[in-house]
Amino acid sequence: MDNRRDVHTPGRPSTSAQHAPQYEKNTTARQICELYFAAIQALNEHDHDHKGEAGQVVLSHLSPNFTARFDAIDKTEMSWKEVNDAWREWHKQDPEMRIEIKHCSCDVDLGRGVAKLLAEADITGISGGVTLGGLMENRYRRNRDGKWMLECSMGLRGLKSNGGFV
Repeated sequence: MDNRRDVHTPGRPSTSAQHAPQYEKNTTARQICELYFAAIQALNEHDHDHKGEAGQVVLSHLSPNFTARFDAIDKTEMSWKEVNDAWREWHKQDPEMRIEIKHCSCDVDLGRGVAKLLAEADITGISGGVTLGGLMENRYRRNRDGKWMLECSMGLRGLKSNGGFV
């Protein structure tokens, strides 16, 4: 039997814990997944300056403290500008590159105002006919106005021939 507990709830729920109805959690999770879909749409449209509709949605939910990490980039922590510069460069090398979402799920803790999105994708249109599998984790925090803000992105990629991700 699994005896793990949430770090913030040692043995019993904290007195500040809020247990929202499941439908409210699902609505929030769905909204956060839609934010992720907007980010992917902006990337697929090569909208690195976020001037289009999807890009504007993304920017409106971006934390000023945003950071990112990607296994394929040597830099340990990246800013929003650095992430977009990396995508822009990749699109120059592989203009037909597209991200196709295979799965997206989101775990929401309304009481703490945090959410973790996990998404699996195929990255196609890469030189040499390579298809990469991609796994993304995005972390969101609800701000004082009740808006969910993207704080952190972490990405891993793998080759389909290696079985992708397990």
